[in-house]
Amino acid sequence: MHELASGKIHNSSHTFVGTPRQIIDQMRPFIDLGIDYFILSCEGFPNLITLQTLVNDVIPQLSH
Repeated sequence: MHELASGKIHNSSHTFVGTPRQIIDQMRPFIDLGIDYFILSCEGFPNLITLQTLVNDVIPQLSH
């Protein structure tokens, strides 16, 4: 948590944006600190491509 508090992990908009690999790279430091739950919003409903990408390409990589 020190890294988060000290600003070493910083995302001014509090969002994860990018390709699946970029999102994984953005989320990993939080997971490494012990964070295991995220509240995510996937815009674009009823188009589910963002949600499908998150479920199929991001979450499985973070589960390792």
